[in-house]
Amino acid sequence: MAKLAAEGRPDDEFGFIVHGTMADPRWLDPAVDPNERVPGTCYLGDPEVVNMGPVGLARFCTLRSWLSQWSYDDAHGDG
Repeated sequence: MAKLAAEGRPDDEFGFIVHGTMADPRWLDPAVDPNERVPGTCYLGDPEVVNMGPVGLARFCTLRSWLSQWSYDDAHGDG
């Protein structure tokens, strides 16, 4: 990102898709975090379909947003 800024292109981004962001054992195993949900379902539908589909948590990212979400040192979140 520093290189892009030095080249006068600070807002250039490279977007990419992250597959498998909905993989969560809770959708398949009711013993994990028990509640009233039906095994084999999630809030977006069939977990196997949703896990590789076009929607989901953090599915589309840029290099900057990826670092912000997953980098312990560079995250902008405060939870």
